[in-house]
Amino acid sequence: MMNFFKRKPTFLLSLSIIISNVPDILAFTSTPRPCGYDKIAGQNTQGGLVQPYNTLEDCQNMCPQTTGTNYCQYGFDWDSTNLPNRRCWFSTNNVLAPATGIDHYFISCPLSSPLSVVPGMTTMQNLVPQECTWTPYGNTNTKGGRAIPLKDDTLENCQLYCNQHLNECMKGFDYNPSNPPNMRCFVSTDTKWYFTTGVTHFQPSSACYGQTPTPYPRRNRAGTPRFNQSLIGILLAGLLVKLLTNGM
Repeated sequence: MMNFFKRKPTFLLSLSIIISNVPDILAFTSTPRPCGYDKIAGQNTQGGLVQPYNTLEDCQNMCPQTTGTNYCQYGFDWDSTNLPNRRCWFSTNNVLAPATGIDHYFISCPLSSPLSVVPGMTTMQNLVPQECTWTPYGNTNTKGGRAIPLKDDTLENCQLYCNQHLNECMKGFDYNPSNPPNMRCFVSTDTKWYFTTGVTHFQPSSACYGQTPTPYPRRNRAGTPRFNQSLIGILLAGLLVKLLTNGM
């Protein structure tokens, strides 16, 4: 037993190393995903804001950093044949029209990390996507929308459906409260907007871009405090047995 007490400082040192390293093992870090674009050749938007960027790469990189066009949620137009400092145009709407020699780039990724990272929390605790928000545009709708089959098609349920089916709702949805039940909520299939009294179009925020249509993930056993405490206890018990065995 004397050998055990002689080894006590080593045991305490091992214990302190394990405890101090646990947060580092469980902590989750994340960096924002890069932005991506969908190219639509031969199309542009009207009323764009000209920018002093002469390369396509600079236009792509600077578009998400601007706050003048609602964080570039409408993308940009690129005219490679235009004069210098007049090739990059940040879009102010999503209405496309044919334009020879001009390409529209629609931003298709999140402008910030889709994970809410809190230092010291477990991985599964941090895996919570940003909430998508929906900007309302009164007396506006899109043509050819698809009715959402909801038993109770309230505005809240319509938004909830689109939050869980983002790939379907990336062009937004229209809501008409005066329609009969089951005919009030429509997923937009076109990007052109029209004036329509009594109908509201809801456009997804840029935080929705690139997210997958899945509900919040469940915490697995490895992410629960009880499991983490049990793991530490098992490690400590194993060290204690090993030290006692060596001491004997």
